[in-house]
Amino acid sequence: MKLFKKPNQRGLGLLEWLLLLIILILLGFIGWYVFTKSSDTKNKYDETAQAGNQPATTTKYLEFKEYGVKIPLSNDLDGLTYAAETVGGYTYLYMTTSALKKSMDACNADPVTASGYSFHALSKTDGQYPVEPTMDSGTLLKQFDKFYIGGSVPNGMPCLTDDSKNTEVMAKMQSLQKALTEAFKTAVEIK
Repeated sequence: MKLFKKPNQRGLGLLEWLLLLIILILLGFIGWYVFTKSSDTKNKYDETAQAGNQPATTTKYLEFKEYGVKIPLSNDLDGLTYAAETVGGYTYLYMTTSALKKSMDACNADPVTASGYSFHALSKTDGQYPVEPTMDSGTLLKQFDKFYIGGSVPNGMPCLTDDSKNTEVMAKMQSLQKALTEAFKTAVEIK
């Protein structure tokens, strides 16, 4: 077999066959590439269309009217409520949930106060959070333009009658404290 075809020879030479084979392989690869890219794009458009057809989820908020602030409620903060109490000119908000109240009622024989049910106590203070905070400053949850929200957590055991439940209830309280701290990262002032 000759490498090139002579002018009066019929058919293709070896080089022409190789060139034809390379062109066919190249066309096949290009066709496959274009097909896969167009199907990827189609899938992206389908996903976008499906996402656009889904109803928008609405974010629930809990408003602290005493402070003029609201926080978004995640599933971790389901059933979050608070009790407000004014002491010495400061209004404290004692945070709890119905599930936490139920757990604490189950391990305490005596009635529990609002502050006793609390997994976090909030306070609002005018000005900037101190550079060197004291125990009274609490932990900074959110600095706003003219005030900050600080918080403190209980330092005692939640279950006085049934000590065996303390670990379980404390774990719930710590989980709620973490979720509340996260929620305050996106807290907004109500104007």
